[in-house]
Amino acid sequence: MGNMTEAQVDATTVENGKKAFQPREITQEPSTFSLSDEPWTSMFETPCAFEPEYYQRVMLNLIRHPEIASTYLFRAEIFYDSFNDPEGKFIKHIKAEYQPLPCQVPGYALEQTIVRRMIPRNPQRDDPLVQTCHIFQKKEDDGSVRNLVLYIPHAQSASEVPFYHPTVAALAFLHTWPSSTSPNASSTTLGQFSIHYRLFPTHPLDNRLTRTALSLLTLINKHSLGQKAGYTKRVHHDQVIPQARFQDTYTRLKTAYAKDLIAGWVEQTPPGKHVFEDLGIAAFLLELWRDMYAAPTADDAGGGTSSKNEEVARPPNAKESNKPPFPGFVDIGCGNGVLVHVLRAEGYPGWGFDARRRKTWDTFAPAVRAHLKEAVLVPEPFTRAAAATSTTTATTTADGLLTTHLELPDDATANTSSFHNGIFPPGTFIVSNHADELTPWTPLLAFLSASPFIAIPCCSHNFAGAKFRAPVQKPAASEKKEKGEKGEKEREKEGREKGEGKGENTGSLKQKSNGKNQQPSALCLVQQNKYH
Repeated sequence: MGNMTEAQVDATTVENGKKAFQPREITQEPSTFSLSDEPWTSMFETPCAFEPEYYQRVMLNLIRHPEIASTYLFRAEIFYDSFNDPEGKFIKHIKAEYQPLPCQVPGYALEQTIVRRMIPRNPQRDDPLVQTCHIFQKKEDDGSVRNLVLYIPHAQSASEVPFYHPTVAALAFLHTWPSSTSPNASSTTLGQFSIHYRLFPTHPLDNRLTRTALSLLTLINKHSLGQKAGYTKRVHHDQVIPQARFQDTYTRLKTAYAKDLIAGWVEQTPPGKHVFEDLGIAAFLLELWRDMYAAPTADDAGGGTSSKNEEVARPPNAKESNKPPFPGFVDIGCGNGVLVHVLRAEGYPGWGFDARRRKTWDTFAPAVRAHLKEAVLVPEPFTRAAAATSTTTATTTADGLLTTHLELPDDATANTSSFHNGIFPPGTFIVSNHADELTPWTPLLAFLSASPFIAIPCCSHNFAGAKFRAPVQKPAASEKKEKGEKGEKEREKEGREKGEGKGENTGSLKQKSNGKNQQPSALCLVQQNKYH
């Protein structure tokens, strides 16, 4: 197939590519790929409708992000990349276990070598695996191109290969594309894509290996067609906290707390869902606070620390001395209290309250229970408005209900009112985790107390506490017709001239929806309010 411009690559191209994908099992046929002195087993082959550049792009991405292919993996850590070391001078400085395993393929030129270590989600169940990835290319005399990618795990036997990796000594992915200048080339010309195994002598081919090969073949075909169709990543994750830091802390928290929390669960809700979700939020907060504040001391949490805590033991350094001390946190609508329990156990002082006491609270240590309060939050602006329009008696009653601010943790054990007006000590970090009716109030409460906050929304509510879903903005029929007649660039230019689609041009904080259902952000973070 000749090279196509982006304008020519459309949904039809992708549909044709899907039709071209017809994997054929070839395990019983002579191997179509082999190396000297190495027996290989060919698994599947299929025609393919994506050119070499798309295949190469996808394979590099899968090498750097193996979690795309396996939900048992967190990420890959890259220890060596020959792209940054074309002369191979740095290999001798790498630890022996991380040095690339040599490999030569007759007739092929070695384009790139990457050594990665795959990090599992559950290190108690699976070990990390170091793997060498070689990328080869061969250009035939007739103009056709062969691109070969080899995965070689650093494992001497099948028993050393973890569950998330196929139990094989090596994998090979071969993409062949005919010459674009061939007289027989046309818009329907297809390439060939295949996957091959080098098996361990002690581990013959089984159903799981066959299913894995087909799954990998399908995944690579899908992603390559997506690249050909012009796919670009629109949502970029891990912008606040690096992925590796969050994942490592989350793994540590799971190991330290998950088993006991699940075993002692007394609520009717599923423990696994709530425990692991709260541990994930705790991991994010711990890493965020690590960047924002100095490490807490052993006395900061007022006796709520755990022997499992590693953060408290962090020695101060020059960077730590430049950070402010942790101001304490408050979890509004704390629910089961697991988040408060874990954060305090990690050495961070704070407390939480909810309109209804939970049975889970009684399962925590006294030092934690003392920092979980049953109280209803009535925002201070409500009481101020009520005071301005009510009688003297009513005003006095409202003020009496809401004068206590529950400024914990110093007086956490004192008797408190059943109401709270949402005013906290300045700088208190406000946590609004699935706070429902309090979610829209969270930024305002943070402003009133000059506090940073994090809001993780769930069900949307308005300021009155009623369930609310913002209506979708749909363009008028005339606007649809006009947009259909104009090209994308013209529409963007016109939008800029009119000040549409960009909040800064219109004075609006809302992004123009263009008729698409704009989902609310799952995470809203304000570092510090300096205008109160």
